[in-house]
Amino acid sequence: MNEIDETLLNDAYFQIYVFLDKDKDKLLKFVDKFGEQQINFPVHLYDREKVVTYLSNKLANNQEIDVAFESRLLGYSKRWVNTILREYQKSKIQDEQNGKEDE
Repeated sequence: MNEIDETLLNDAYFQIYVFLDKDKDKLLKFVDKFGEQQINFPVHLYDREKVVTYLSNKLANNQEIDVAFESRLLGYSKRWVNTILREYQKSKIQDEQNGKEDE
């Protein structure tokens, strides 16, 4: 199938076709690669666990975190970012207390 009649396309494929600037070759490659799969995309671009690690590493390296900036950058709410920061601080305090108890 080398030609595409865009008037007959399934709506989902038509949206992809438009996104691909109506490039028929790219649409055919897309269908060839993903056509028999049902794909559900996550709400967030970035993986939650990787974001937690990213933020934790920034804190561990004493880097300042601008919650508003990070939430926009990462696509998570300020509230969620603040929760991660609080949890990190709690775990750090607990680790320090456990270290003192072991002495």
